Amino acid sequence: METTKNVKRLFVGGLHHMVSENEIKERFSTFGAVTDVDLVFRKDNEGNPVKTFGYININTSETELKRCISMLNKSKWKGETLQVELAKECFLHKLAQERQVAAKNQFKPQVSSIKKVLESLKKAGVENFNIRSAVPGTEVPEHKAGLDCE
Repeated sequence: METTKNVKRLFVGGLHHMVSENEIKERFSTFGAVTDVDLVFRKDNEGNPVKTFGYININTSETELKRCISMLNKSKWKGETLQVELAKECFLHKLAQERQVAAKNQFKPQVSSIKKVLESLKKAGVENFNIRSAVPGTEVPEHKAGLDCE
């Protein structure tokens, strides 16, 4: 049986507007340890509740997660129909991760393309290879000036 537990973030929609964090923790605790609950209450212009949903972090195994979703998704609770699914990754969280990766890559030593060519030539058995770059119109040492056309 699977024993590896990871923290998963779930979206829970269709909540009753009078639900509390403790009730959510109690409802989901049979599937794993609920570590965090974020409830969102949407109201109309007059302050009447329109939509209530939330996100929970639950430390659970993959098997228990599937069981949780299959048992609670589309189930009735407090007169409402729940929608339970894996939460989509938060844009800000994803952006922070991308920035961390970019920061790590920024400090990696960069190998110049000339060094790569020289290393490749050395592996192929070529030694004492000099790369000279010349700009048109400039003299190159050890080179005769003028054209030798015969």
